[in-house]
Amino acid sequence: MTYKENEMMCYRDMSFCSDQDQCATSKCNRRFTDDDRNKAMNFDMPVAWMSFKATCGKYEEVLK
Repeated sequence: MTYKENEMMCYRDMSFCSDQDQCATSKCNRRFTDDDRNKAMNFDMPVAWMSFKATCGKYEEVLK
């Protein structure tokens, strides 16, 4: 498989939610866990982040 110059393969080939610290939903496939962090570091792969707050449908703001 070849990639164009402006494309990059990221850990798990997906974007993780950049709003996870403000989200009360713990069971989410876009949550970046300590296990994910360790694996990404072991494979020396970049991690893609994106805001899914407005579009995911599972976002629940953490009560302060």
